Amino acid sequence: MKTKQKGLCIILSFLMLICCFPVFSLVGSAADYQTGDVIEFGSYPQTLVTDADLIAVLDAEASEAEWQPMWYTSVAANESYFYKDVTVGENEYRAIRFTRTHSGAQSRYGYETNTVYWFRFDPILWTVLDPESGLLIANAILDTQPYNHTIYDAQYADAEHQYYLNNYAHSTVRTWLNGAFLATAFSEDEADVLVLREQDNSMPSMDESYTRYACENTSDLVFLPSFEEVGNEDWFADNPSRVRGGTAYARALGAENYYNQTHEAAPENDFWFLRSPDQVSIKQGYIGLAGQIYSGIDCCSFDVGVCPAVYIDLDAYDRLNEPDEPTTSIYDDLTFSFEDGILFVSGTGAIPSVTEADSAPFAEYAEDCNVIVINEGIEAVQTEAFNGLDNIEAVILNGSIRLEDGAFSANGALSTVICATSVQTASGAFSAETDIVLYEPKAAPHNGDLPENVNVIPYSFADDTLTFDGSVAMDTYGLLDLMAVMCNYYAPIRYVSFSSYTSLDVPFYVFNKTEDAYVQADNNTLNGVRFSVKVSGEEDWETITFNEFCTIADTHEIGRFRLVADIETGEEVQEHDYEIKEEEPIVVIIKRVLKWITTLLNKLFNFFSKI
Repeated sequence: MKTKQKGLCIILSFLMLICCFPVFSLVGSAADYQTGDVIEFGSYPQTLVTDADLIAVLDAEASEAEWQPMWYTSVAANESYFYKDVTVGENEYRAIRFTRTHSGAQSRYGYETNTVYWFRFDPILWTVLDPESGLLIANAILDTQPYNHTIYDAQYADAEHQYYLNNYAHSTVRTWLNGAFLATAFSEDEADVLVLREQDNSMPSMDESYTRYACENTSDLVFLPSFEEVGNEDWFADNPSRVRGGTAYARALGAENYYNQTHEAAPENDFWFLRSPDQVSIKQGYIGLAGQIYSGIDCCSFDVGVCPAVYIDLDAYDRLNEPDEPTTSIYDDLTFSFEDGILFVSGTGAIPSVTEADSAPFAEYAEDCNVIVINEGIEAVQTEAFNGLDNIEAVILNGSIRLEDGAFSANGALSTVICATSVQTASGAFSAETDIVLYEPKAAPHNGDLPENVNVIPYSFADDTLTFDGSVAMDTYGLLDLMAVMCNYYAPIRYVSFSSYTSLDVPFYVFNKTEDAYVQADNNTLNGVRFSVKVSGEEDWETITFNEFCTIADTHEIGRFRLVADIETGEEVQEHDYEIKEEEPIVVIIKRVLKWITTLLNKLFNFFSKI
């Protein structure tokens, strides 16, 4: 019982800590901000692009992109405004065009119909109103939207006449703010910083004479301020503090200030909506050009600006904007890539020991990885460097490298190592569970002591001939494996020479891509190396040499070849398909050929040896 009580206390304490943490973090973060501070958060199209060269680049980049209708004109079944977004370099841009204007300000500012204009996405500047709650308001009018563009019988927002046009809960501007605007202005990480808050739409939030049109409270991530909020003297000391001007993008879409056309210059300020209603069903609260709090502007106006407000978690905002801590990793100087069962390792220095197999950069390939290719530049492979890769059958070493004690001791399935140059090995570099065949250049033999389970076969290449010295202890299947690798990876080998080799009779036929059929390989006996071939479905056997296989593979005439177990021994026929794709290197050949080198092939060799 005491144990259960103790466990319950720990759980309750942990839950209290979790519950209290947001409060502690918010207070700590709020202490770093003051009302009136300006911060950058999110981005939105704002600045008009005027550079002709950049415009040409943007036009070309967006040439195949589809024009998208602005959502409110689409919903209103009156598609007249369109946009498309592209990214060039580190900046994002938006193109707009419209077939009709929403206000006279558009042409006065130089924006004409059926013309494409480009705007750059710029950081959104916000003023901190309440550091304690994280309340912010945008410093500029970012867009222009009708408060409600869905009109029924002049004053309703719905066909059932349940909601007036100035009902914020059912307004289209609220839908847009928490939909299209939010998705455009904030990345996923930034959206996570936003705080969902209930917005007060009751009587205290507006002039008492307007309460007839009050609506239920709403919960929003982005919203329009209310009468009460813009009238808070702690947040807005005077009218000038409420003044907002439209960005070039907002004015291109119709933000209007109704200035007298005889003025030499237009005012910098524009009107912007509040969420609180007027005492008339089709009118709305708004902020005037000089920052006055007004009511009475038309809900359906396309030329009134939108100046959004948000609540954010200031602590999360600080974390989001903290510079990334420089991180170091034991793999910083290495790169790993994976394709068709092959893990390629490039870089400099040593491939380090794996401390936790699941956290290694190649851990995700563990089940499918059969071959490791270590490129030139890698100096060493340390103990259990590839721990967790249990299916590795072959390793290709492209440069001079040092295999430290235990380098591949964790890879018990490894049976073939091919070296392009000299390798320095420790006596315990490989697992003792499997016999290893190490192919190395005759001119660059290995350094160090090898264990008894490693058989070294030197090779040399000259005049299109690959020569193996010593006794090649493999069956014909294994020989085909090695030749397929070297023909497609090192050089176009025409001839093969062996000091000592005895071939097995193995049925062998090929698939010709040109003829789209299985065909018998041509007879060609060379250097005394022979093996029997048999066309599928035929009784007669023919004899060809390995040279023929190399020639066919190098000309890329073969789509795939098939090897079949020796049916004359009475064993069950087993078939294997492999592909040799034009101009593809080792990635196709190794995976498909070496896969069975330690299973069926060894069994066949042992069987014939006993006979």
